[in-house]
Amino acid sequence: MKNFYLFFLFFVIVISCNRDQKKVPIQEDMMVNVLTDLYFVEAYFESLSGNLKDSMIAVKKLEVLAKYGLTDSIFTEAGKYYSRNDKLMEQIENKVVEQVDKLIKVDSLKQKN
Repeated sequence: MKNFYLFFLFFVIVISCNRDQKKVPIQEDMMVNVLTDLYFVEAYFESLSGNLKDSMIAVKKLEVLAKYGLTDSIFTEAGKYYSRNDKLMEQIENKVVEQVDKLIKVDSLKQKN
């Protein structure tokens, strides 16, 4: 979970530079789903290091974005949009954490059976 918070903080810092976007590039629910998937990508490759880790995460990130019909630039614009509203970003973060927890619980129940 600590890595998620670091990833999320990095995401917010990177996208907070430009604040010109007016319309919502990605709906909130989709943003939650994308960030949840990206959390699991980061977690999966956590044990790797250096360039291999960065390369694998970059490839998988593009796959996640493609799954939702998004490009990296649209995702970045969405991050910029949501970073303008701290309360909304906090809501998104809370939903991502809830979704991650829920998926982990479901997975652990499957492993028990």
